[in-house]
Amino acid sequence: MTITELNRKQTAYKNKLKKIEQFVNAFQAVDETKDYIELTSKLNSINDILKELDNLQKDYCALPDKTELNNSLDILSDMEEDAEKFKVSILVFLSKYEERKTENAKLSPKSHIKLPDLPLPTFSEGFTDIAPKVNSEQCFALCSTDNKNSKPMKYLLSTAVAYVNGMPVRIILDSASEINFISSDCAMSLGLKRNRIHSSVSGINGLAQDIKYETNAIILNKDNSFNESLKFMVVPKIPSVTPSCNLDISKLYLPKRIKLADSSFHKPAKISMLLGAQVFFKIIKADQIKINDSITLQNSVFNYIVTGGLPTADDKVHCFLLSEQEGLENLISKFWQLESMEDESLNLNSQTKFCEDHFVNNHRRDQTGHYIVQMALLKEPSCLGESKQTAIRRLNSLWRKLEANPNLQQLYRNSIHEYLDMGHMEQVSEVSEPTVAYYMPQHGVSGPDSKSTPLRTVFDASCATTNGESLNSILDNGGVIQDELFAILLRFRKNRISLISDIKKMFRMIFIDESQRDLLRIVWKESIDDSIKTYKMNRVVYGTTCAPYLAQRVLKQLVMDDGHNYPLAASAVSSDMYMDDLLTGAADIYSAKQLKEQLIALFRGGSIQLHKWSSNCKELLTNSEVSDGDVSLTILDETKALGLLWRPQKDSLAFSVSANVDTCESCKITKRSVLSTTARIFDPLGLISPVVTKAKLVMQELWRLKLDWNDSLPIQLESQWKRFVTFLSIINTLNIPRYILVDYALKIELHGFADASEKAYGAAIYVKCLNNSEEISTNLLCSKSRIAPLKSVTIPQLELCAAVLLAKLAQKTITSMKISFHSTVLWTDSTIVLAWIQKDPSVLKPFVRNRVSAIQNLTEVSAWKHVPSKENPADIISRGIDPEKIQDCNLWWFGPSFLQDHSVVSPCVCSATNESSRKLRQIQCVLWCKAKKCYL
Repeated sequence: MTITELNRKQTAYKNKLKKIEQFVNAFQAVDETKDYIELTSKLNSINDILKELDNLQKDYCALPDKTELNNSLDILSDMEEDAEKFKVSILVFLSKYEERKTENAKLSPKSHIKLPDLPLPTFSEGFTDIAPKVNSEQCFALCSTDNKNSKPMKYLLSTAVAYVNGMPVRIILDSASEINFISSDCAMSLGLKRNRIHSSVSGINGLAQDIKYETNAIILNKDNSFNESLKFMVVPKIPSVTPSCNLDISKLYLPKRIKLADSSFHKPAKISMLLGAQVFFKIIKADQIKINDSITLQNSVFNYIVTGGLPTADDKVHCFLLSEQEGLENLISKFWQLESMEDESLNLNSQTKFCEDHFVNNHRRDQTGHYIVQMALLKEPSCLGESKQTAIRRLNSLWRKLEANPNLQQLYRNSIHEYLDMGHMEQVSEVSEPTVAYYMPQHGVSGPDSKSTPLRTVFDASCATTNGESLNSILDNGGVIQDELFAILLRFRKNRISLISDIKKMFRMIFIDESQRDLLRIVWKESIDDSIKTYKMNRVVYGTTCAPYLAQRVLKQLVMDDGHNYPLAASAVSSDMYMDDLLTGAADIYSAKQLKEQLIALFRGGSIQLHKWSSNCKELLTNSEVSDGDVSLTILDETKALGLLWRPQKDSLAFSVSANVDTCESCKITKRSVLSTTARIFDPLGLISPVVTKAKLVMQELWRLKLDWNDSLPIQLESQWKRFVTFLSIINTLNIPRYILVDYALKIELHGFADASEKAYGAAIYVKCLNNSEEISTNLLCSKSRIAPLKSVTIPQLELCAAVLLAKLAQKTITSMKISFHSTVLWTDSTIVLAWIQKDPSVLKPFVRNRVSAIQNLTEVSAWKHVPSKENPADIISRGIDPEKIQDCNLWWFGPSFLQDHSVVSPCVCSATNESSRKLRQIQCVLWCKAKKCYL
């Protein structure tokens, strides 16, 4: 046959298929008998067409090689695929008639049995209704089996066969899991290298499992067209097998030409790997084939995955919903874990160096002094999927909320207009999309306490694109390069004249390079019914993971570029900045004025503005530079200082703790509410450590009782906690002197105290000053507390842990304060600890040896002295104190009375006690001699 004749045949069959397609699309069951006959006839016609198409393909292939086939074979292939789909649809229609016959048979008089009416509980489809009925051995079941009227269904989990190291591995796809898992047996059989970690995973009902190992593996499909390197958490096993029983697929009409990702999907088998959301959308393809109302074939890189439900007599249901987290219980329990002896020094790792090199090579300044930077990318931005539709959906959702709140709507609209008016973003005019773009969804965060920013617009750069990647997932955050909050607050207490300010719109003072602005796109509309417009950001965006690093690094660069002209300001910016907050000061008014002038000039050079000035000196505020719309503070204003409150008029530090006493009195108290209240007490310097110890001890007791999060407290503990919360607000009345030195100090000493009890241990640091009038002043500077571990530890061992804590705290304080202390004296009331500190660590047992070595490395042995327990302020930490008593506790605020003396007592010479001797390491020596001659 010629090519022309074959093409005519092809056209004829194509017309027949079109008629069948019209029949399938328009089919409606009217007459059961007639429809059944017609469906059977159409099914026979499709089978005949498929045979003819097969023969036609052979005829095409038999034509001479020189024959131009054009796209005839492609058209033929498409026709075969269409015929298969129509066949499946007709088989589905026919199966419904079969089901109807079966149901009619069940409803016949002979088989009908009348059951008594049984009151069944109403199921609201909420998890709280399900949870009490779920057996934990059923792997987090997510259905109710109380309703016996429903037909049991077995829902197929998305299984496939992948290849790792050339071996087939049965996997399951789970878009609800944040991480990937592999069974330990599978990892071992594949020869994968395991790395030691410590993490935890939990399911929806809170069941947690510790993870000790992770590994890496490359996942391939059968033809190697898919290749992905993934990190896996190693677990003993992926829960259970799937499916849990053999499924009957005899009536499941699957297209013969379709290749399945797992040909044994209906047979029970172990799962070796679970692939989560990270790679889920890279695996799934757009094509789907619907078999019936409950079964769908989903195309993927592994071929078609069978999903949906099949009738079964087995009512066990399995769900794989796992999320990586450091278990909350593990996190809280760190309160009462012993201090680690590992080296805590921070080194410049390769990742930090990468960000530093990237910044150095890719930043520049414009004529106005603004810095222009680039974001450090871990991957090429072309790896990002589509993100605009998600941003549009989120915008529509946002507008529904704004419509319900006109006040919020106006604030939000003003915020967006400000971006446009200040040139921080611009409308995109081009019609076509760029090759690479990322759209950030947005939302607003209200700041009712903020005088300058009542609402902040936050952009979600962590929103996943269609392939699971987000902008933040490919950005390097750069780490932290400023000093820590604790050190900055310590230095804030050493200058007589203090000065606070912050940078106005810090991130938005820095330009993003034009080449990366398409990665910072947003969508916006002026009203809920308005058309959507596209914009791109010109400045560093609040919500990108690299924004804090870029802001910190620009400040560092500003000091490097212009700091030599402003030495006072350069020193303050380098050591006294925490993100956009500046907490600094000077010894006198003249120096403070110079410092402020230099700060303003230095930042002006980088087109950066400081605002919200606050000081305990009126003269500094009188000359504050206030621009249009800026906020000026007075000496009477209470202001925040890195989480603490500062009252400039009194020059005192204070707390703002919300205890919610009404809730405590009227509602039941649970472990959850105890933790919530404890977490509200922010005390970075440890100024109220004894009070926090009380709260932590209650928390530990709840752990010891193994109460659930929503369980009520025992009566005795509840009474104790209610009393604690009732008086907790007294903490807000404290006025703690900010300035801990004296003018014209002749001598400044640092005194540290350590103590432990069976409940807790802690350390406190005091600064003693002597002025030129020989007046002595002592003040609490900072403290640290730890709760004793649940496992049994002797008091001397806890005292030693307290000494280690003090040694670390003293070293940190000396390094941070940048003061030349005349002397450093460290006190403990444990003679055993003093005896250990004086010994050679090599003769001590491991627990003691490691800690004594740390103490001797951090401090001078001669600095350690003995203090009676009744004069040890750290004793208050170790036992805790009620909130209402701390205000009048002079021992806590000013230290022991002997510190008021001009000279302190001599070190106590302690002999080794029985306890310290017992901790000596026993060493056996064996002498081996070899004689050349033996005369015995």
